[in-house]
Amino acid sequence: MKKMRLVALQVLVVLSVFSCALLDKIISGQEESIFALKSQIVSMKFEVSKQGNNEMLVSYAFYNLSGQKLGLSQTVKLRGSELFIDCRVERLNSKYSIVFPYAFYSNIISASEGRVIVNDYKNSSGYPGIFEGVNYSEKRKIQKLYDGILNNKPTKHSFRSSPHIVIRPNKTGYKLVSRVRGGIEILKSE
Repeated sequence: MKKMRLVALQVLVVLSVFSCALLDKIISGQEESIFALKSQIVSMKFEVSKQGNNEMLVSYAFYNLSGQKLGLSQTVKLRGSELFIDCRVERLNSKYSIVFPYAFYSNIISASEGRVIVNDYKNSSGYPGIFEGVNYSEKRKIQKLYDGILNNKPTKHSFRSSPHIVIRPNKTGYKLVSRVRGGIEILKSE
């Protein structure tokens, strides 16, 4: 009788381990990557207005993957007539790359002297809020990439891209659009 109980207990343990592994496989199969579902990501929206002869005022806010605004809008004043957004692009996996907005600069102010914005979308736990909503494994990878950018230790697949716009006399709204299969551009907001 004791031997049967022991065998039954061992069978239950094996079945529970197997069922947990099977459940994890089912969940991961159903948990489709948000990047596979979205063709483009709008991580930042901003308005630019010309201030005087050679200055601009930029009001900006960041957004998560669901399109929810992160915190309050911020404003920065820059010298120049062209606005550049220095972005760091990192490979998430073999299919997708992700974009981290890093700094604003202009045709007068160099990227190294520009307004750093990479910390502006960091949440209270240190995670880049613009990617809030991804699955757990992607979140860990994104955190590692973000930490590398913050510590000036990019990966070997990292590169920089700086889309830019010429400032118009009227206040104009824009959005920074990154395509998950490649490409970054600044588009006028609807």
